[in-house]
Amino acid sequence: MSHSCILGSAKSERGFTLTEILISIALLAIISVSVTQAFLVLNRRSTLSRIGTAALAAAQQEIDLVLAVRPFNTNAAIPQILRVQSEGGTLASGESVVTNGTDGSGRAFTMIIRPVSLAVSAMKATGVVQGMLLRKVTVISTTLRQIDVQVGYNYNGGTNSASYTYTTQSAFETAYRYQVRTSTFRSIDE
Repeated sequence: MSHSCILGSAKSERGFTLTEILISIALLAIISVSVTQAFLVLNRRSTLSRIGTAALAAAQQEIDLVLAVRPFNTNAAIPQILRVQSEGGTLASGESVVTNGTDGSGRAFTMIIRPVSLAVSAMKATGVVQGMLLRKVTVISTTLRQIDVQVGYNYNGGTNSASYTYTTQSAFETAYRYQVRTSTFRSIDE
């Protein structure tokens, strides 16, 4: 007589409990929200960086224009962009005078503003922030001018407008949350 014994392993077919599934879903949700928030913060910072770069490019373009204008070789041949109002300086299209007069050292100056568009993204037609460019020309001597350029803009939490009027540089600075500044000197052509 033959006896056969079947030895087998009793397999445990245990699955996930409802509690384990709910905890997994909650952890996945928390991680997803955290990652989404991180991407939103990074996107805002990269947008601010792009706008800041556009503002710097606008300021540099104005400096380049001031440095390239010719001729500036005598008092009679002062280019308009380098003249203060007391020298008969006139405004280009879209520009308006903030103020002019003399600084604490008795040097004549004129501050001019004009709107400037700062591209946020080349891919979006609506991706433009309206900023304002302020150019201050100061007469250091008959042969030397100081040009200060400042671009101000707001993003998320401020108003941008092409119709602001300012009476002082500090009013301009107060109106804009973000600003880029640069300056140069221009002497007569040799």
